[in-house]
Amino acid sequence: MRILIVALCLVSVLAAVVPFIDLEEPIKDAKCIVDKYKVISLQVMGPNGKIHHNFAKNADLLKKAASDVYIGGFAHPCMNCTITQQVADIKKAIDAAKADSMVSIMVEGKWGDNPANNVKFLKDFLAEYQKVGLKGAIISHEMAWRKIMGPSTDFKDIPLWWINHDNKPDITSFKAFGGWTKDNVMAKQYTPHSAVCEIKVNLDSQYH
Repeated sequence: MRILIVALCLVSVLAAVVPFIDLEEPIKDAKCIVDKYKVISLQVMGPNGKIHHNFAKNADLLKKAASDVYIGGFAHPCMNCTITQQVADIKKAIDAAKADSMVSIMVEGKWGDNPANNVKFLKDFLAEYQKVGLKGAIISHEMAWRKIMGPSTDFKDIPLWWINHDNKPDITSFKAFGGWTKDNVMAKQYTPHSAVCEIKVNLDSQYH
């Protein structure tokens, strides 16, 4: 009986899904947000290669509203900016905000037109991440990945933060791409631009 109970508890832990949000807008009511979510991802850097103007203030408001809130981040790299400077700026911003070193990288939107160059850029970006002690998932979806990275599976060992706006917090509809399988999906953004505490956020689920 004891073995059965332990096994059931383990299954429960493995099956747990943690709801969280990601956002870039200025927070109006941090207490309202942390009462609803304990995991929050803030935009750290935009595609212009600059630290997002709302990041530091948003992180400060959340930290003051709750001591147990987990603050991660996401960044959209700038292809025409220096990698070392971008990563140094991200590291500096994260340390100053006392946020977590998990800053995921967006692979969608504006990138270069040459997949081979994009693959090299992302490899170099991640190598610089490792040097300064940052880590992160890759944020993408199948259409964006194939357009930007082509058939590359070079990043399959990095967790995937999957974008699929089907308004469902599960990953039952996931189809493999980029070398990723369901086992590699760390999180999913499933509803965009949802109104939470008077601002627009994206709704996400974290699986591991």
